[in-house]
Amino acid sequence: MSSTRKLTARVYVSLRHAMKRVIRAAGLVSIGGAKVLIEVFLDRGRPKFSFGRLSDERYNVYLLFALTRIGEVGCSASDTRVAYKWLPIRLFFKKIRINWRAPTEDILLCESALGRRSDILRIDRRYYSLPPSEHRLFAPYFAHPEFYRSGLHEAVRRMRGRERNVKIFFAGTHSESAYSKNFSFSILSRDKILRYLSEKSEWVGKTKIDKSGSRSMLIFTTSDTRDALDKHRLSIQNYIELMSRSDFFICPPGGRMPHSHNLIEAMSVGTIPITNYHSYMRPPLTSDDNCLAFSTLEEFEKIIDRALQMPAAEVQRLREGVLSYYDEHLEPKSFGKKLMERPASILEVVVNDESGR
Repeated sequence: MSSTRKLTARVYVSLRHAMKRVIRAAGLVSIGGAKVLIEVFLDRGRPKFSFGRLSDERYNVYLLFALTRIGEVGCSASDTRVAYKWLPIRLFFKKIRINWRAPTEDILLCESALGRRSDILRIDRRYYSLPPSEHRLFAPYFAHPEFYRSGLHEAVRRMRGRERNVKIFFAGTHSESAYSKNFSFSILSRDKILRYLSEKSEWVGKTKIDKSGSRSMLIFTTSDTRDALDKHRLSIQNYIELMSRSDFFICPPGGRMPHSHNLIEAMSVGTIPITNYHSYMRPPLTSDDNCLAFSTLEEFEKIIDRALQMPAAEVQRLREGVLSYYDEHLEPKSFGKKLMERPASILEVVVNDESGR
């Protein structure tokens, strides 16, 4: 390629990037303008909670939903784009307030200490390495952000009472290398669990539909390790629908850490998690109360066989424990209320930023 063509290509790329920035800025101005008009018209008071910086990370999406379920939330003008991206439009215009200057009166959630103001709640990301303390409030792990943005976090309540025709369900990524090379926790990694699941010939035979239209096991996997929803055979809506028609869901760990979104999504519809990271939940899940827990592959085999043969009355008892745990500890409104009503001794909110720290 000649130097002239190279220069032309670089100029073209630069102009495209500049145009994208202009379009993004114009969109932000229009969103901000609409917000200002609404706030002036409604003559709203100051929000009780504000974000010091609303980064485009999944734990912030959950915190946004938790707090907007309770009241209005403030964020800076530059952070409006993130709130607009992840919140339903109705919720964005109704619950988000733009702070055109640094808030001085409301509670501020931020990642820096900013001195010793008593009205600051510091966000700490070291979920796995910080011990419990009277000055720490651990935020729960969360479902996929699309679960909240699409309104599924509200729709799940209507799904809980559905007739269930699948005994054990799993859908997710199965990769021999991606789920072990960066996994440093002392529990079985996802690839070991799913490989064992796929090699059990007597289980494979149970994936067929019987005469009543039911399945003992239903398994969907993909080897695509991209962090994208379009890699799956099921849309998130269909996935949650199938989840709500299943008694149990196999919840192996994630890639860099124990937690995975699917455990939260399963519990939201009362589907019982079969998992080996129950002790990493805050508070821990309890086997035979709100989950079926295992540590070794031998225990995993026994748990699967037990789940396949479990009487309906015992399944219902476990389901009630699952729903009780979810509604008290994982549902956004429940955690938002804990933030609002927290004791004065709480100085930090510990979040899981999915780094495994």
